[in-house]
Amino acid sequence: MTVSPEQWEREQVLSHEAEETPVHVDKEWPTLRPEAFHGIAGEIINGLAPTTEADPAAMLADLLATFGWLIGAEEQSAHMLVANSKHHARIWPIIVGTTSSGAKGTSHGAVWRIVAKYLETVLNPPMHKTGLSSGEGLIEAVRDESGDDPEAKNYEPGVLDKRLFVMEDEIAQVFKRSNREGSTLGPTLRLAYDGRDLSVMNRKAITATAPHIVIVGHISPGELQGVVRSGDVDGGTMNRFIYICSRRSKRLPDGGNAPQDVINVSAQAISEAVDIARRAGRIDMSAEARAHWRKSYARLTADRPDTVLTKATGRRAPSVLRLAMVYCLFDQRTVIESDDLRAAEALEQYSVDSARYIFETHVDKGSNEHSRLAEFIRSGGVQGKSRSEIYTDLYKKNRKSDLIGHDLAALIEQGSVVQVEMPTDGRKKIVFFAREHAHRTQNTQVRAKPSKAA
Repeated sequence: MTVSPEQWEREQVLSHEAEETPVHVDKEWPTLRPEAFHGIAGEIINGLAPTTEADPAAMLADLLATFGWLIGAEEQSAHMLVANSKHHARIWPIIVGTTSSGAKGTSHGAVWRIVAKYLETVLNPPMHKTGLSSGEGLIEAVRDESGDDPEAKNYEPGVLDKRLFVMEDEIAQVFKRSNREGSTLGPTLRLAYDGRDLSVMNRKAITATAPHIVIVGHISPGELQGVVRSGDVDGGTMNRFIYICSRRSKRLPDGGNAPQDVINVSAQAISEAVDIARRAGRIDMSAEARAHWRKSYARLTADRPDTVLTKATGRRAPSVLRLAMVYCLFDQRTVIESDDLRAAEALEQYSVDSARYIFETHVDKGSNEHSRLAEFIRSGGVQGKSRSEIYTDLYKKNRKSDLIGHDLAALIEQGSVVQVEMPTDGRKKIVFFAREHAHRTQNTQVRAKPSKAA
Protein backbone atom coordinates (compact mmCIF):
# COMPACT_ATOMS: atom_id res chain seq x y z
CA MET A 1 0.00 0.00 0.00
CA THR A 2 1.34 3.42 -1.00
CA VAL A 3 1.72 5.91 1.85
CA SER A 4 1.04 9.56 1.05
CA PRO A 5 3.62 12.21 2.07
CA GLU A 6 1.10 13.66 4.52
CA GLN A 7 0.50 10.27 6.19
CA TRP A 8 4.24 9.60 6.34
CA GLU A 9 4.87 12.92 8.10
CA ARG A 10 2.04 12.29 10.59
CA GLU A 11 3.58 8.90 11.47
CA GLN A 12 6.99 10.48 11.96
CA VAL A 13 5.62 13.23 14.17
CA LEU A 14 3.74 10.72 16.33
CA SER A 15 6.82 8.54 16.73
CA HIS A 16 8.95 11.48 17.81
CA GLU A 17 6.27 12.77 20.17
CA ALA A 18 6.27 9.42 22.02
CA GLU A 19 8.94 10.81 24.31
CA GLU A 20 8.21 8.44 27.16
CA THR A 21 9.90 5.60 25.24
CA PRO A 22 13.66 5.24 25.91
CA VAL A 23 16.07 4.62 23.06
CA HIS A 24 17.03 0.94 23.02
CA VAL A 25 20.78 0.51 23.27
CA ASP A 26 21.55 -2.86 24.86
CA LYS A 27 22.84 -5.51 22.48
CA GLU A 28 21.57 -9.06 21.98
CA TRP A 29 23.71 -12.05 21.05
CA PRO A 30 22.77 -13.27 17.55
CA THR A 31 20.99 -16.59 17.05
CA LEU A 32 21.86 -19.02 14.26
CA ARG A 33 18.78 -20.66 12.79
CA PRO A 34 18.77 -24.48 12.58
CA GLU A 35 18.51 -24.37 8.77
CA ALA A 36 22.21 -23.44 8.66
CA PHE A 37 23.18 -26.95 9.80
CA HIS A 38 22.11 -28.42 6.48
CA GLY A 39 23.44 -31.42 4.65
CA ILE A 40 26.84 -33.04 5.16
CA ALA A 41 28.39 -29.83 6.44
CA GLY A 42 25.75 -29.67 9.16
CA GLU A 43 26.24 -33.34 9.98
CA ILE A 44 29.97 -32.80 10.47
CA ILE A 45 29.41 -29.87 12.83
CA ASN A 46 26.70 -31.72 14.74
CA GLY A 47 29.12 -34.61 15.13
CA LEU A 48 31.83 -32.33 16.50
CA ALA A 49 29.63 -30.13 18.69
CA PRO A 50 29.19 -32.44 21.73
CA THR A 51 32.96 -32.97 21.96
CA THR A 52 34.23 -29.39 21.87
CA GLU A 53 33.78 -26.07 23.66
CA ALA A 54 33.79 -24.27 20.29
CA ASP A 55 30.78 -22.32 19.06
CA PRO A 56 28.97 -24.35 16.35
CA ALA A 57 28.49 -21.19 14.26
CA ALA A 58 32.23 -20.52 14.23
CA MET A 59 33.03 -24.14 13.34
CA LEU A 60 30.47 -24.12 10.53
CA ALA A 61 31.84 -20.94 8.94
CA ASP A 62 35.41 -22.22 9.26
CA LEU A 63 34.47 -25.58 7.74
CA LEU A 64 32.68 -24.06 4.73
CA ALA A 65 35.56 -21.64 4.10
CA THR A 66 38.19 -24.38 4.37
CA PHE A 67 36.24 -26.70 2.08
CA GLY A 68 35.96 -23.88 -0.46
CA TRP A 69 39.74 -23.43 -0.35
CA LEU A 70 40.25 -27.10 -1.19
CA ILE A 71 38.03 -26.81 -4.28
CA GLY A 72 40.17 -24.18 -5.98
CA ALA A 73 39.51 -21.98 -9.01
CA GLU A 74 40.79 -23.91 -12.01
CA GLU A 75 38.87 -23.69 -15.27
CA GLN A 76 36.99 -26.92 -14.53
CA SER A 77 36.41 -26.19 -10.81
CA ALA A 78 32.94 -25.44 -9.47
CA HIS A 79 31.80 -21.86 -9.97
CA MET A 80 28.72 -19.74 -10.51
CA LEU A 81 28.28 -17.13 -13.21
CA VAL A 82 26.79 -13.95 -11.74
CA ALA A 83 26.55 -10.70 -13.70
CA ASN A 84 29.04 -12.10 -16.22
CA SER A 85 31.61 -12.78 -13.48
CA LYS A 86 32.74 -16.13 -12.13
CA HIS A 87 32.22 -16.71 -8.42
CA HIS A 88 34.31 -19.55 -7.03
CA ALA A 89 34.00 -21.05 -3.56
CA ARG A 90 35.73 -18.27 -1.64
CA ILE A 91 34.25 -17.50 1.77
CA TRP A 92 36.15 -15.26 4.18
CA PRO A 93 34.86 -15.50 7.76
CA ILE A 94 36.05 -13.34 10.65
CA ILE A 95 35.40 -15.13 13.92
CA VAL A 96 34.69 -12.49 16.56
CA GLY A 97 34.93 -13.35 20.23
CA THR A 98 36.53 -12.21 23.44
CA THR A 99 39.98 -13.49 24.32
CA SER A 100 38.77 -15.29 27.44
CA SER A 101 35.54 -16.89 26.24
CA GLY A 102 35.38 -16.61 22.45
CA ALA A 103 36.84 -20.10 21.82
CA LYS A 104 38.04 -18.83 18.42
CA GLY A 105 41.14 -21.01 18.25
CA THR A 106 39.13 -23.96 19.53
CA SER A 107 36.73 -23.70 16.59
CA HIS A 108 39.54 -23.70 14.04
CA GLY A 109 41.37 -26.51 15.81
CA ALA A 110 38.32 -28.78 15.68
CA VAL A 111 37.83 -28.21 11.95
CA TRP A 112 41.51 -28.35 11.07
CA ARG A 113 41.89 -31.77 12.68
CA ILE A 114 39.47 -33.11 10.06
CA VAL A 115 41.13 -31.19 7.23
CA ALA A 116 44.58 -32.36 8.30
CA LYS A 117 43.36 -35.95 8.18
CA TYR A 118 42.14 -35.38 4.62
CA LEU A 119 45.41 -33.69 3.58
CA GLU A 120 47.33 -36.80 4.66
CA THR A 121 45.83 -38.49 1.60
CA VAL A 122 46.77 -35.70 -0.84
CA LEU A 123 50.04 -36.09 -2.73
CA ASN A 124 50.68 -32.35 -3.19
CA PRO A 125 48.47 -30.51 -0.69
CA PRO A 126 47.66 -26.84 -1.28
CA MET A 127 49.36 -24.13 0.75
CA HIS A 128 48.30 -22.75 4.08
CA LYS A 129 50.13 -19.82 5.62
CA THR A 130 49.82 -16.99 8.12
CA GLY A 131 51.32 -13.54 8.44
CA LEU A 132 49.64 -11.26 5.88
CA SER A 133 51.78 -8.14 5.82
CA SER A 134 51.66 -6.64 2.33
CA GLY A 135 50.00 -6.94 -1.03
CA GLU A 136 53.34 -7.84 -2.59
CA GLY A 137 53.82 -10.67 -0.10
CA LEU A 138 50.39 -12.10 -0.87
CA ILE A 139 51.06 -12.02 -4.60
CA GLU A 140 54.48 -13.62 -4.07
CA ALA A 141 52.84 -16.59 -2.34
CA VAL A 142 50.82 -17.49 -5.48
CA ARG A 143 53.09 -15.97 -8.14
CA ASP A 144 53.29 -17.05 -11.78
CA GLU A 145 56.47 -18.24 -13.42
CA SER A 146 58.68 -15.54 -14.86
CA GLY A 147 61.18 -15.88 -17.67
CA ASP A 148 61.05 -17.97 -20.82
CA ASP A 149 64.10 -20.16 -20.35
CA PRO A 150 64.02 -22.61 -17.40
CA GLU A 151 67.80 -22.84 -17.69
CA ALA A 152 68.31 -19.09 -17.31
CA LYS A 153 69.69 -17.72 -14.05
CA ASN A 154 66.75 -15.36 -13.49
CA TYR A 155 64.05 -17.93 -14.27
CA GLU A 156 61.36 -18.21 -11.58
CA PRO A 157 59.22 -21.40 -11.73
CA GLY A 158 56.32 -19.83 -9.87
CA VAL A 159 53.56 -21.61 -7.98
CA LEU A 160 51.46 -24.12 -9.88
CA ASP A 161 48.71 -24.64 -7.28
CA LYS A 162 47.03 -21.28 -6.73
CA ARG A 163 45.05 -22.45 -3.69
CA LEU A 164 46.18 -20.56 -0.59
CA PHE A 165 44.59 -20.72 2.86
CA VAL A 166 45.54 -17.85 5.17
CA MET A 167 44.84 -18.25 8.87
CA GLU A 168 45.16 -15.00 10.83
CA ASP A 169 44.77 -15.36 14.58
CA GLU A 170 45.38 -11.61 14.90
CA ILE A 171 43.63 -10.19 11.86
CA ALA A 172 43.47 -6.80 13.57
CA GLN A 173 47.14 -6.45 12.62
CA VAL A 174 46.26 -7.11 8.98
CA PHE A 175 43.75 -4.27 8.96
CA LYS A 176 46.20 -1.97 10.69
CA ARG A 177 48.82 -2.72 8.05
CA SER A 178 46.33 -2.11 5.25
CA ASN A 179 45.62 1.34 6.77
CA ARG A 180 49.21 2.47 6.43
CA GLU A 181 49.86 5.11 3.82
CA GLY A 182 51.06 3.54 0.60
CA SER A 183 50.06 0.00 1.60
CA THR A 184 48.88 -2.21 -1.26
CA LEU A 185 47.36 -4.81 1.06
CA GLY A 186 43.77 -3.53 1.05
CA PRO A 187 43.40 -3.27 -2.74
CA THR A 188 45.13 -6.64 -3.20
CA LEU A 189 42.76 -8.32 -0.74
CA ARG A 190 39.77 -6.96 -2.61
CA LEU A 191 41.07 -8.30 -5.91
CA ALA A 192 41.90 -11.65 -4.32
CA TYR A 193 38.37 -12.07 -2.99
CA ASP A 194 37.03 -11.48 -6.49
CA GLY A 195 39.52 -13.95 -7.97
CA ARG A 196 41.10 -11.30 -10.17
CA ASP A 197 44.65 -11.58 -11.44
CA LEU A 198 47.09 -9.92 -9.05
CA SER A 199 50.17 -7.94 -9.99
CA VAL A 200 52.63 -5.40 -8.67
CA MET A 201 54.74 -3.23 -10.91
CA ASN A 202 58.04 -2.50 -9.22
CA ARG A 203 61.67 -3.31 -9.89
CA LYS A 204 60.81 -7.00 -9.68
CA ALA A 205 57.40 -7.19 -11.34
CA ILE A 206 55.37 -10.20 -10.21
CA THR A 207 51.94 -11.45 -11.21
CA ALA A 208 49.55 -14.13 -9.98
CA THR A 209 46.99 -15.45 -12.44
CA ALA A 210 43.67 -16.92 -11.25
CA PRO A 211 44.52 -17.03 -7.52
CA HIS A 212 42.23 -18.85 -5.10
CA ILE A 213 42.86 -17.29 -1.70
CA VAL A 214 40.72 -18.00 1.35
CA ILE A 215 41.19 -16.09 4.60
CA VAL A 216 39.92 -16.98 8.06
CA GLY A 217 40.53 -14.33 10.70
CA HIS A 218 40.11 -14.11 14.47
CA ILE A 219 39.52 -10.90 16.37
CA SER A 220 37.89 -9.54 19.52
CA PRO A 221 34.91 -7.16 19.31
CA GLY A 222 36.92 -4.32 20.83
CA GLU A 223 39.80 -4.82 18.41
CA LEU A 224 37.44 -4.88 15.45
CA GLN A 225 35.77 -1.66 16.48
CA GLY A 226 39.19 -0.14 17.06
CA VAL A 227 40.62 -0.91 13.62
CA VAL A 228 37.54 -0.18 11.53
CA ARG A 229 37.94 3.20 9.96
CA SER A 230 35.83 4.97 7.43
CA GLY A 231 38.27 4.16 4.64
CA ASP A 232 38.18 0.43 5.36
CA VAL A 233 34.41 0.26 5.09
CA ASP A 234 33.98 2.68 2.22
CA GLY A 235 36.78 1.01 0.26
CA GLY A 236 35.03 -2.35 0.37
CA THR A 237 37.64 -4.44 2.15
CA MET A 238 35.45 -5.13 5.16
CA ASN A 239 32.39 -6.25 3.21
CA ARG A 240 34.36 -9.09 1.64
CA PHE A 241 34.24 -10.82 5.03
CA ILE A 242 31.37 -12.42 6.89
CA TYR A 243 31.29 -11.77 10.64
CA ILE A 244 30.64 -14.66 13.00
CA CYS A 245 30.15 -14.02 16.71
CA SER A 246 31.71 -16.82 18.75
CA ARG A 247 31.61 -17.80 22.41
CA ARG A 248 32.35 -20.91 24.42
CA SER A 249 29.44 -23.34 24.00
CA LYS A 250 30.15 -25.46 27.08
CA ARG A 251 32.90 -26.37 29.54
CA LEU A 252 34.76 -29.65 29.03
CA PRO A 253 37.47 -29.90 31.68
CA ASP A 254 38.69 -33.24 30.35
CA GLY A 255 39.86 -31.82 27.05
CA GLY A 256 37.08 -31.92 24.50
CA ASN A 257 38.48 -34.12 21.73
CA ALA A 258 36.38 -35.63 18.95
CA PRO A 259 36.53 -39.44 18.63
CA GLN A 260 38.83 -40.59 15.86
CA ASP A 261 35.98 -42.27 13.99
CA VAL A 262 34.18 -38.91 13.72
CA ILE A 263 37.36 -37.38 12.29
CA ASN A 264 37.85 -40.24 9.83
CA VAL A 265 34.28 -40.23 8.54
CA SER A 266 34.27 -36.45 8.18
CA ALA A 267 37.61 -36.44 6.34
CA GLN A 268 36.30 -39.08 3.94
CA ALA A 269 33.19 -36.99 3.25
CA ILE A 270 35.40 -33.99 2.45
CA SER A 271 37.60 -36.09 0.19
CA GLU A 272 34.67 -37.33 -1.88
CA ALA A 273 33.06 -33.90 -2.12
CA VAL A 274 36.31 -32.15 -3.11
CA ASP A 275 36.95 -34.69 -5.85
CA ILE A 276 33.58 -33.93 -7.45
CA ALA A 277 33.70 -30.17 -6.90
CA ARG A 278 37.14 -29.75 -8.48
CA ARG A 279 35.72 -30.89 -11.84
CA ALA A 280 32.09 -29.73 -11.48
CA GLY A 281 32.28 -26.70 -13.77
CA ARG A 282 29.44 -24.21 -13.78
CA ILE A 283 26.90 -24.63 -10.97
CA ASP A 284 23.28 -23.64 -11.55
CA MET A 285 19.99 -23.68 -9.61
CA SER A 286 16.97 -25.90 -9.88
CA ALA A 287 13.72 -24.26 -11.00
CA GLU A 288 12.41 -24.30 -7.42
CA ALA A 289 15.63 -22.77 -6.09
CA ARG A 290 15.55 -20.11 -8.82
CA ALA A 291 12.03 -19.06 -7.76
CA HIS A 292 13.15 -18.95 -4.14
CA TRP A 293 16.18 -16.85 -5.06
CA ARG A 294 14.13 -14.25 -6.94
CA LYS A 295 12.18 -13.54 -3.75
CA SER A 296 15.29 -13.49 -1.56
CA TYR A 297 17.20 -11.22 -3.91
CA ALA A 298 14.81 -8.32 -3.40
CA ARG A 299 15.28 -8.57 0.37
CA LEU A 300 19.05 -8.96 0.24
CA THR A 301 19.53 -5.98 -2.07
CA ALA A 302 16.97 -3.64 -0.48
CA ASP A 303 18.11 -0.12 0.36
CA ARG A 304 19.33 0.32 3.93
CA PRO A 305 20.50 3.32 5.98
CA ASP A 306 24.04 4.43 5.15
CA THR A 307 25.69 3.18 8.33
CA VAL A 308 28.85 1.29 9.26
CA LEU A 309 26.71 -1.85 9.55
CA THR A 310 25.34 -1.43 6.03
CA LYS A 311 28.78 -0.79 4.57
CA ALA A 312 30.32 -3.77 6.36
CA THR A 313 27.59 -6.14 5.11
CA GLY A 314 27.17 -4.68 1.64
CA ARG A 315 27.63 -7.96 -0.26
CA ARG A 316 24.70 -9.92 1.09
CA ALA A 317 23.49 -11.40 -2.19
CA PRO A 318 26.91 -12.62 -3.42
CA SER A 319 27.64 -14.05 0.03
CA VAL A 320 24.43 -16.08 -0.02
CA LEU A 321 25.17 -17.43 -3.50
CA ARG A 322 28.69 -18.50 -2.58
CA LEU A 323 27.50 -20.13 0.63
CA ALA A 324 24.66 -21.93 -1.16
CA MET A 325 27.10 -23.26 -3.75
CA VAL A 326 29.42 -24.59 -1.03
CA TYR A 327 26.54 -26.29 0.79
CA CYS A 328 25.50 -27.88 -2.50
CA LEU A 329 29.02 -29.08 -3.32
CA PHE A 330 29.49 -30.49 0.17
CA ASP A 331 26.54 -32.78 -0.61
CA GLN A 332 28.27 -33.87 -3.85
CA ARG A 333 25.67 -32.15 -6.03
CA THR A 334 26.09 -29.72 -8.91
CA VAL A 335 22.64 -28.10 -8.84
CA ILE A 336 21.69 -25.75 -6.00
CA GLU A 337 18.39 -26.58 -4.31
CA SER A 338 16.13 -24.41 -2.14
CA ASP A 339 17.46 -26.00 1.06
CA ASP A 340 20.97 -24.90 0.11
CA LEU A 341 19.72 -21.34 -0.25
CA ARG A 342 17.85 -21.49 3.06
CA ALA A 343 20.97 -22.72 4.82
CA ALA A 344 23.05 -20.00 3.20
CA GLU A 345 20.52 -17.33 4.12
CA ALA A 346 20.48 -18.50 7.73
CA LEU A 347 24.26 -18.27 8.04
CA GLU A 348 24.42 -14.97 6.17
CA GLN A 349 21.71 -13.53 8.42
CA TYR A 350 23.73 -14.66 11.43
CA SER A 351 26.66 -12.77 9.92
CA VAL A 352 24.58 -9.61 9.58
CA ASP A 353 23.25 -10.03 13.13
CA SER A 354 26.83 -10.55 14.33
CA ALA A 355 27.93 -7.40 12.54
CA ARG A 356 24.97 -5.56 14.05
CA TYR A 357 25.98 -6.77 17.50
CA ILE A 358 29.46 -5.38 16.89
CA PHE A 359 28.82 -2.31 14.75
CA GLU A 360 25.33 -1.02 15.40
CA THR A 361 26.37 0.98 18.42
CA HIS A 362 29.82 1.73 17.03
CA VAL A 363 30.08 5.44 16.28
CA ASP A 364 31.78 6.07 12.99
CA LYS A 365 34.35 8.74 13.86
CA GLY A 366 34.08 10.04 10.34
CA SER A 367 30.28 10.25 10.34
CA ASN A 368 29.09 13.81 9.87
CA GLU A 369 25.59 12.74 10.91
CA HIS A 370 26.70 11.51 14.32
CA SER A 371 28.85 14.59 14.86
CA ARG A 372 26.02 16.86 13.82
CA LEU A 373 23.53 15.19 16.15
CA ALA A 374 25.96 15.17 19.09
CA GLU A 375 26.68 18.87 18.61
CA PHE A 376 22.97 19.70 18.47
CA ILE A 377 22.35 17.85 21.73
CA ARG A 378 25.35 19.56 23.30
CA SER A 379 23.90 22.93 22.31
CA GLY A 380 20.92 22.18 24.56
CA GLY A 381 23.15 22.53 27.62
CA VAL A 382 21.52 21.62 30.92
CA GLN A 383 18.08 21.75 29.26
CA GLY A 384 18.94 18.95 26.85
CA LYS A 385 17.04 18.10 23.68
CA SER A 386 13.93 15.98 23.16
CA ARG A 387 13.16 13.68 20.22
CA SER A 388 10.65 16.21 18.93
CA GLU A 389 13.23 18.99 19.03
CA ILE A 390 15.76 16.82 17.22
CA TYR A 391 13.22 15.90 14.56
CA THR A 392 11.82 19.40 14.09
CA ASP A 393 14.70 21.78 14.78
CA LEU A 394 17.71 19.79 13.59
CA TYR A 395 16.26 17.71 10.76
CA LYS A 396 13.37 20.00 9.76
CA LYS A 397 11.03 16.97 9.74
CA ASN A 398 13.15 15.34 7.05
CA ARG A 399 14.72 12.28 8.73
CA LYS A 400 12.98 9.03 9.64
CA SER A 401 12.39 8.14 13.28
CA ASP A 402 14.23 4.81 13.15
CA LEU A 403 17.35 6.42 11.69
CA ILE A 404 17.38 9.07 14.42
CA GLY A 405 16.88 6.34 17.00
CA HIS A 406 19.81 4.41 15.54
CA ASP A 407 22.07 7.48 15.71
CA LEU A 408 20.99 8.22 19.29
CA ALA A 409 21.67 4.62 20.32
CA ALA A 410 25.17 4.83 18.83
CA LEU A 411 25.96 8.04 20.72
CA ILE A 412 24.55 6.65 23.96
CA GLU A 413 26.55 3.43 23.68
CA GLN A 414 29.68 5.44 22.93
CA GLY A 415 29.05 7.48 26.06
CA SER A 416 28.93 10.97 24.57
CA VAL A 417 25.15 11.29 25.03
CA VAL A 418 22.96 10.32 28.00
CA GLN A 419 19.20 9.82 27.99
CA VAL A 420 17.44 10.98 31.15
CA GLU A 421 13.90 10.49 32.39
CA MET A 422 12.51 13.93 33.26
CA PRO A 423 9.45 14.57 35.44
CA THR A 424 6.46 16.35 33.90
CA ASP A 425 2.93 17.13 35.02
CA GLY A 426 1.64 14.19 33.00
CA ARG A 427 3.52 11.39 31.27
CA LYS A 428 7.23 10.85 31.69
CA LYS A 429 9.59 12.40 29.15
CA ILE A 430 12.98 11.30 27.83
CA VAL A 431 15.51 14.08 27.24
CA PHE A 432 19.00 13.71 25.75
CA PHE A 433 22.05 15.49 27.17
CA ALA A 434 25.70 15.70 26.32
CA ARG A 435 27.47 13.72 29.03
CA GLU A 436 29.15 16.81 30.47
CA HIS A 437 25.70 18.34 31.11
CA ALA A 438 23.83 15.25 32.27
CA HIS A 439 25.39 15.13 35.77
CA ARG A 440 23.80 18.49 36.54
CA THR A 441 20.33 16.98 36.42
CA GLN A 442 18.76 15.28 39.43
CA ASN A 443 17.12 12.51 37.44
CA THR A 444 17.84 8.88 36.67
CA GLN A 445 19.51 7.71 33.49
CA VAL A 446 17.47 4.97 31.80
CA ARG A 447 18.35 1.98 29.65
CA ALA A 448 16.00 -0.46 27.99
CA LYS A 449 15.84 -3.77 26.18
CA PRO A 450 16.99 -3.67 22.57
CA SER A 451 14.69 -3.27 19.67
CA LYS A 452 15.03 -5.45 16.57
CA ALA A 453 16.68 -3.66 13.67
CA ALA A 454 15.24 -4.15 10.25
